[in-house]
Amino acid sequence: MTEQISLLDALPYLSREIEDVTPKTMEYYGQSHGFILYRFQTEHPGTVRLHNLKDRAVCMINGETVAVVYRNDRDHDHAFPSPYPQCQLDILVENMGRINFGHFMESEYKGLTRVTLDYMEQYHCKVYPLPMEDVSSLPFRKDNPVGNAPAFYKGTFTVDKACDTYFKIPCGEKGNVWINGFNLGRYWNVGPQKTLYVPAPLLKEGENEVVVFEQQGLTERYVYSQDHEDFGVPVMLPLA
Repeated sequence: MTEQISLLDALPYLSREIEDVTPKTMEYYGQSHGFILYRFQTEHPGTVRLHNLKDRAVCMINGETVAVVYRNDRDHDHAFPSPYPQCQLDILVENMGRINFGHFMESEYKGLTRVTLDYMEQYHCKVYPLPMEDVSSLPFRKDNPVGNAPAFYKGTFTVDKACDTYFKIPCGEKGNVWINGFNLGRYWNVGPQKTLYVPAPLLKEGENEVVVFEQQGLTERYVYSQDHEDFGVPVMLPLA
């Protein structure tokens, strides 16, 4: 993949800016899936805490990733240091799915409801809903460094005869893949699934386009195609 654009540069093409006094859930802004980004301007160094996080957040200071926090982390404080004064704090939260049983369903709202800095409430944020249903308008460039921040990467590949295949992003941490504008799905290096199924009708003879949204930056920018699935090691469960 030879072209790229950072998520922060892509915001005007993917979302509308909403100014709010306090951060609110994804559903409050009329969104049910995808991502949502909260932006704060902080005044002094300190410890940032994310409250009621659902589900996973990539935290950036002045465009650089400084922390990744997850609702299932053993440290439920969801805290990280912000060492810089007068900085821009961007918090990208991913909706990773819904709980479909139990009383927790009643409070399964995605995003954030509070951000504190050294226990002080942070007010006046900008919010960017990111359902990411269409990434065709992004202005990719070859000379566009993105570092370790969330970014989109684009490349092309040639198909002689369309057939089923499986895609793998060997150097990816977590992200999404589009083939010829179709959202193929999500990947995560924690497994167990290591490949995404690509059915033949999504491909066309000649040039095809692949777009990858990687949340933590790709160290090597390529997608690998193979003729067999890798869905992880089967787990045997006892019946009694």
